[in-house]
Amino acid sequence: QRSINKIILNELKSNTTIYNAFISDISDKWKEFQKKNEQRKIKYRYTIFFHRNFDYFFRQSIDNLFGFNSKNLKLMSKENVTDNDLYFEYKFYFSEDEMNLISEFKERVSHPLDYDRIIPFIFEVLITILGMIIRKTINKKIWISQNGARLKKKGKKSYLHLLITIRRSPDEIMDGYLAFVLYNFAIRHPEIPDSYKKTLFERKNLLTKIALKNYTIAKYQLVDIIFTFFKKCTLLENVSPFLDFLNFVCSRVEDSIFDTIEIIKEDFLSNLDYPPEVNESLIRIFNFINKYSTLFSTFQANNYIFY
Repeated sequence: QRSINKIILNELKSNTTIYNAFISDISDKWKEFQKKNEQRKIKYRYTIFFHRNFDYFFRQSIDNLFGFNSKNLKLMSKENVTDNDLYFEYKFYFSEDEMNLISEFKERVSHPLDYDRIIPFIFEVLITILGMIIRKTINKKIWISQNGARLKKKGKKSYLHLLITIRRSPDEIMDGYLAFVLYNFAIRHPEIPDSYKKTLFERKNLLTKIALKNYTIAKYQLVDIIFTFFKKCTLLENVSPFLDFLNFVCSRVEDSIFDTIEIIKEDFLSNLDYPPEVNESLIRIFNFINKYSTLFSTFQANNYIFY
């Protein structure tokens, strides 16, 4: 996907006038935000900037960079659950001409995927590119991504229901997530060299190391994580994203050679200030996981769905 992103980004840059105007617009709004923020005793977080401006940036990119019409874009909700994560939920309605163009593209390149996979992928690429442009322009380590998308129909009208998340992200997490996505794509294609798959596998495993390093502050991020899974399940009308999360936990438990409850008590709960009733609830959850971890990991192996 990096190659695709680079090709499209270079194509956008070739239209110097439109591209530079878009960059200037982002830069001017960011400078104005910073200037006003300097005068405040209690500083705004970066999420306030995006809460006020991202919908505008997204619509401008759709109209001026990506060749769609933002009049067909409907903002369903924007939510700031914690100080770190922002969620924008949209519906984008396609005209008959746009669907015909996508159909012609599919036939011309003999693309094997169905429309319900092609169209979400197109928007994933465009949103990733928009995130790259904004990130570079304001020089902030933020991550803008499509966190779920599903092609649906309302009468004869097709529309894409999508969820966009904005969060602060260290580069190593972004690299690990990209490796995770690419690895899950690569293992389905025998023609991709095993050496490249091995590299992706090693890179994606860095996510686990980062998680272990930061687990002591996990309770502050747990709300965002659960809410993200809730929004994704609702959008996709499918429980699989949350099952993937549960299956991941269960498979780690099953693989462990240590006593899970002992680890939870000594290395996790002892470092957090949860009240006794919360500690007891967590222990009950892990007792349940211990009991059924083999069943869940078997389910994961046989029923994995990739979005």
